Amino acid sequence: RENRGEQRRTEENRGEQRRTEENRGESKIVTKNRGEQRRTEENRGEQRRTEENRGEQRR
Repeated sequence: RENRGEQRRTEENRGEQRRTEENRGESKIVTKNRGEQRRTEENRGEQRRTEENRGEQRR
């Protein structure tokens, strides 16, 4: 009986481990999002260029 209780605990621990693995997946998504943010910042740089080009056109 006691051993079965132990086994249940280890199974619960495995469940915990799955959660941490899921959390790792979450952090991967976050780092991807950071990459996306960098892209949007680059896109802002592009937008600045187009605004500069508009200024050129006005001249």
